[in-house]
Amino acid sequence: MPKIYEVRDRQTKKSVYCGSFPQARRMLLEDPSRTVAEMEYDYKWQLVVMMNDVYRQGRDDVSSRVD
Repeated sequence: MPKIYEVRDRQTKKSVYCGSFPQARRMLLEDPSRTVAEMEYDYKWQLVVMMNDVYRQGRDDVSSRVD
């Protein structure tokens, strides 16, 4: 299954998405306070659902003035 890795900084509430685990791990080693979430998908429509969740998360972060 294809995977995408979300690296989220807890302090700034910013997320970066990586296509491979080594990229995500490198970002995690640079700053251990970040978290890594692994997301799997089978079909393209699942990517669209993930993108909608990202937009929603960004909207919530901005509306709570965490940006």
